[in-house]
Amino acid sequence: MSTESPARSGPASDSRKRDGIFYGYWIVAAGFVLSAVNAGLYFYGFGAFFKTITEELGTSRAVLSGAFSLARLEGGLIGPAEGWAVDRFGPRKVLYVGIPLMAAGFVLMSQVTSVLMFYVVFIFCLSLGSALASVAPCSAAVANWFDRKRSRMLGVMLAGVGLGSAVVPGVTLLITYTGWRNALVILGLVTIVVGLPLAAVMRHKPEPYGYYPDNEAPAGDGVERGAEGALVPIQDDGLTAREALRTSAFWFMASAFAVRVGVTGSVALHFIPFLSDMGIGLNVAGLMVTMLGIIGIIGRLGFGWLGDIFPKRYVVAGGLCSLTMGMLALAFATSLWHVVLALLLYAPAYGGLATMMFAMRGEYFGRKSFATIQGFMGSVLVLGTVSGPIYAGWIFDVTKSYRLAFITFAIASALSILLILAARKPVRAISVAAA
Repeated sequence: MSTESPARSGPASDSRKRDGIFYGYWIVAAGFVLSAVNAGLYFYGFGAFFKTITEELGTSRAVLSGAFSLARLEGGLIGPAEGWAVDRFGPRKVLYVGIPLMAAGFVLMSQVTSVLMFYVVFIFCLSLGSALASVAPCSAAVANWFDRKRSRMLGVMLAGVGLGSAVVPGVTLLITYTGWRNALVILGLVTIVVGLPLAAVMRHKPEPYGYYPDNEAPAGDGVERGAEGALVPIQDDGLTAREALRTSAFWFMASAFAVRVGVTGSVALHFIPFLSDMGIGLNVAGLMVTMLGIIGIIGRLGFGWLGDIFPKRYVVAGGLCSLTMGMLALAFATSLWHVVLALLLYAPAYGGLATMMFAMRGEYFGRKSFATIQGFMGSVLVLGTVSGPIYAGWIFDVTKSYRLAFITFAIASALSILLILAARKPVRAISVAAA
């Protein structure tokens, strides 16, 4: 795959599309791999080090878990600044900062000798670098390069997150044969070697390179040609972050999606302990996690396809309905087959709603400040990512069961359907600027 800049010469003024492979597809491919690497090495893979580091530092799991909670809070707090940086400087430059920072985090983590050092390295290098090195900048690039196919392309890119779970067996083998400290150094090297060439592929918006979104010219005079053949949009391509924050749609969407990430984040953390309490062995539980990831990929792709055909809020409402039924099935599961049935309901929504969060934001608020708006919404979503897992753990400590927590999550998911149906597209996001 070539990482050269797309030609700036542009098509003839009356061309409807550029010939050859549309560069937006290279961006989707690069985002897919970056998402897989980020998720496989950090989101899924770092858990393989958790028990070993806990024992090495002579501390408790609860103490080390605090770093993960703080990292989630950090992600919500820096979201607006990260989004502004992507919109201001472009995703490629943000990736050039995040990837080396994430790699340095792995290498420095291999040298930790105290809990304090673990917290500092995890929060300020590994977690921060991971946030800057994948989904936020890549999703902004994909959302800018596609319009009619936006949901599908975001689904393909985010499928890399699900595929990242397949990297975890390789991480565990590294730990087994090289030791956990050496394994972390290797992960840092892999992050740099794989990540930086892929980051070089990224481009912010298609017009400066002579392309249209989707490689299709808009109807009528939607663009004018600037210097060196670049295409310059003359239509209003969305809301500013300030304008988006003033819409009811933003807050309805943010509230509904906060419920979604609260539910899925809680299940991700407590799923294996939940299966263990049912008497299901660790190996079988691992297969269930793999099943969750694979079905989740199908959901990301399927919901992306549906989101480009049907109104997105109805697709999201359907996903929340499936999430609700899946949580009820988990709440009353008493055998492995009950869990399998629950995953068939839950996993497609788990993956598909992740795609639709990005796609719906793009449709409702446009391309102008996509990443900045995404960052502000992330600050609302953090309420769910932090509170959901804590609530589920507290319910278990009190009742010795996750049933009440899962029932609560089902009720919250059902209520969030009303929120998403109330979120109507702001008119100005698709208005045409006055001449």
